Amino acid sequence: MESSAPSKLRRRRWCWRQYSISTLLLAVTILGVVLGLVTNRAERQRRAVAAIRELGATVRYDFEPDNPRGLMALGRPPAANPPVQELPGPDWLCRILGVDYFADVVYVQAFDMTD
Repeated sequence: MESSAPSKLRRRRWCWRQYSISTLLLAVTILGVVLGLVTNRAERQRRAVAAIRELGATVRYDFEPDNPRGLMALGRPPAANPPVQELPGPDWLCRILGVDYFADVVYVQAFDMTD
């Protein structure tokens, strides 16, 4: 009698959650679509920022303390040398993925040199 009790407990532990294959495939599909949307948006922004900077323009993100949009609203011009800012996400993840996964571009300043 004592040997049957542990085997019943083991069976109960294994079958407390059961999912079908279709539920698992649906969950993986939804996760893949969400991650694809986030990655696509961040990669498009990263490529745009790289192209804008290659042309010699300045790009500012929303997490930077010298955010020109916010400073102009306060009536102060942006500083020439912005202070070192804190990254919007975990430092190690920002270094691996890039800042474009965590922040939005809010300001681009370009000069026309043809005049």
